[in-house]
Amino acid sequence: MTTGDKTLLIIEDFITERALWKILLEKYGFNVIEARDSIQALKILKKEKVDLVILDLSIPPAGRDGGLLLLRKKARIRLNKETPVIIVSGILPDKIIREKTANNPDVKQVLEKPVENKDLLTSVQQYVG
Repeated sequence: MTTGDKTLLIIEDFITERALWKILLEKYGFNVIEARDSIQALKILKKEKVDLVILDLSIPPAGRDGGLLLLRKKARIRLNKETPVIIVSGILPDKIIREKTANNPDVKQVLEKPVENKDLLTSVQQYVG
């Protein structure tokens, strides 16, 4: 599988998780861009076309609802308006996240933290592989 032309944006405030996911995904040939908060993520989404967003729901500066707010703002960015999103969360149960994102067709999957490497890789490959 050729993935070198696929660019992923990881939006995660914990540097350790962000770095581990980046190493894993780059090992499988993906181009990876990182953002530590919603401000940095929005700047990237306005300038760079990405093929998939991996989004932690609890990101600064808004905290617990930061990811949901970012999803609403992403929907207004023409360049990445329809880019698929995989949500990762350790604070809300999957059912609640699905309820909160039910009207957002870009949210393709929800993964609960801690995320197993094989689960993350399988999900990414499913949507951009």
